[in-house]
Amino acid sequence: MPLYRPSELSEFLASLHHHPKRTLSQNFLIDGNIVAKIVSEVNPSPDTLIVEIGPGPGVLTEAFLMAGSSVVAIEKDDVLANALHRLDPEGGKLSVIASDIMDCSFAEIIAHHTAASVILVSNLPYHLTTPIIQKLMEKPALFSRAVLMVQEEVARRLTGGKPSLVGCLAAFFSDVRYAFSVPKGCFWPKPKVDSAILTLYFRKPLLDDKEQELFFEILRMAFLHRRKTILHSLQEGYPREQLIAACDRAGVSYDSRPEEMSLNVWVDLFRGLIANP
Repeated sequence: MPLYRPSELSEFLASLHHHPKRTLSQNFLIDGNIVAKIVSEVNPSPDTLIVEIGPGPGVLTEAFLMAGSSVVAIEKDDVLANALHRLDPEGGKLSVIASDIMDCSFAEIIAHHTAASVILVSNLPYHLTTPIIQKLMEKPALFSRAVLMVQEEVARRLTGGKPSLVGCLAAFFSDVRYAFSVPKGCFWPKPKVDSAILTLYFRKPLLDDKEQELFFEILRMAFLHRRKTILHSLQEGYPREQLIAACDRAGVSYDSRPEEMSLNVWVDLFRGLIANP
C-alpha cells in the first residue's frame, strides 16, 4: 500500500489509532515524486545496508527493502516501530530498533551486519539536526555517505552559507552536496518551513584522530560566542599571547569572528595554536 498517498496514510494511521506527534516532529511524506527522488538519491542495492533514522510509517523503508537492501530502522515511536515489521514478515532484511537515536551506538548497530556500503538516511528534526550530525561525526568511517533531509535554511547554511558549528563539523569529514528542495506541502501535517535533501560523501578527515577531539573542543568553545572576535571567544581556553601568535601564524585577523571563518581557516588556526603551546 503506497503510504505516501494521503488517503492511504490516513487509513493506516487510523488502523493503529495513531496521530502524528508534534513532540517527535512527525511530519510524514505524502508526495510520491519526492519519495522516488529520495530513493534515487540513496540508490539502494542488494549489497547495501541502510541505517534509517525515524522511518515513521515506513514509506522509504519499504522502497529500500524492495530494492533488496537490508535496513536497520531506528524509530522512537513504539507504535510505528512495531508496525514496521509488516514490511518484512519473514524477518530476513529488516531490523527494527525502538529507541531514541541519541541512545544508540552506530558502531554496535553496524557490527551485526556485513555490506559493501552503509548509507545513513534520515529526516532530521530541526532541534536534533546538530546533535545527530555531531553523533554521526563520531564514527564517520562507518558510513560511505548519508542522505539527510533538513530544513531548507539549514541546508543552505551547510552548502555555502555563513559558517556554523554544524557546518564545520560536516565539512570536516565529508563533502556536502545540496540535492534538491522539498516543499512543505509534501508533508502531512504540513510544517511551517520548506526542507531540502543533502548528501554527505564521507572522506578522510582533515586532522588525525589525536587532534580531532581538541579541534572540536576549540570549535564548540568559539561558537558559543560566535559574534565575538576570536581573541574573545577563545580567551577562556587560551592565553591572549598564544591566540595572537596563532592568528599571526595562520594569517587570521584578530577581529575575525567564528561565523566568518571557513573550515580551512579554522584548521590553520588550530595548527597555529598547537604549534605554539
